[in-house]
Parts: sequence; C-alpha cells; structure tokens
Amino acid sequence: MKKMLRCIGLHPGLSAFTAITGALAGVLGTIYTAHIRVVFPFEQMHYWPPDLSVISFWVLVVVFGFCFGLGTWAQNKTTLEKLEKLHELSGATQNAQVDLRGGVARLEDIIRTMPPAGFLDRFETYYRQCFLPASLANETSACREDVVAAIRTALRSLAYLAREFDGVRSDAIYCANVMLLRVPRFQGGWEPCPMGMMSV
Repeated sequence: MKKMLRCIGLHPGLSAFTAITGALAGVLGTIYTAHIRVVFPFEQMHYWPPDLSVISFWVLVVVFGFCFGLGTWAQNKTTLEKLEKLHELSGATQNAQVDLRGGVARLEDIIRTMPPAGFLDRFETYYRQCFLPASLANETSACREDVVAAIRTALRSLAYLAREFDGVRSDAIYCANVMLLRVPRFQGGWEPCPMGMMSV
C-alpha cells in the first residue's frame, strides 16, 4: 500500500492535479466568498444544505491538501532513501580506498623485495658451481683441501648472489664468513669447538 501511494505521490501528474485543484479552490473561494463565510463554521446547521459552490470549494480544499501532503511525503521518503544509499556508498568507497592503499603498500613491498631480472639464472649458475665441490667434500675419501674448496666456493657464491640481489654497486663490498661455535667454560677460558678449528 505504501509503495503504491509513493508511486502515486511521485508521479508528475499528481503535481499538475494538485496545482489545478488548488487553483480551482482559489477561484471558487474568490467568487463565492460570501456563501463560504456564511456556512463556516459547520455547526451552524440552519444554513444546511449549503450551495453546490460551497461543497465544491471544500471538496477541492480537502483534495488539494491530501494531494499536496501525499506528494511531499513521497518526495521526503525518496530523498531519505537516496541519502542513506549515498551514505552507504560513501562508506563503501572509503573502505575500498583503505583496501586499495593496503594493496598498493603490499605491492610496493613485493616489488621492493623482488630479485632483479635474471636472478634465477644466476642462481642456477652458482648452484652448479657449488654442486661439484660439495659432492667431493661429502665423500668419505675427501681430504681437508676438498672441504675447504667446497666451503670457499659456497661462500663466494652466496656473496655474489647477495650482491646481484641488491643490484650491482661498485662501492659495496660483500663478504661471507663461517662462524665456529666456542662454548665458554664456567672456570674461565673456552671449550674447543667439537669440529676443531679450520682456517678457510
């Protein structure tokens, strides 16, 4: 019912009908002012039944008031709904902007930490360089020189990979070292490393 009344209130024909009704009521009120004044207020029953002009005037006034109120109510209802939708759309837009900023920040982090072009090819090259010395060092017949060569090759490859990941800079020096664990004694001094000392 409310939906139908709102459709009627928003129809352009209702505005025209309301204007015509108000104009006719004004014309009748101007022409038959004396008749209308005599009948109103309605408790003076000795003037009843009133003239057709008086009945027409009051009917037009009531119809005009109803149509005007219906149109105003429908317009206000529609305006409030549009404002609510606009508010929801504004909130959704703000949330989308926040998500977009977060996505841009994450994308910047990913781009900033991505390796340069061709890094995987260089990684494969260094991996192949380390594979043979490491295989020789893992054999039971490997001597100290084989182990030292494998360690130096791996450390050198790690330093080169780090340098290429950061981008080649002539003023940067990259180093890789092996740290051997020495356990401190409670009475002072140091426990020897279980693997022994090794100079590389």
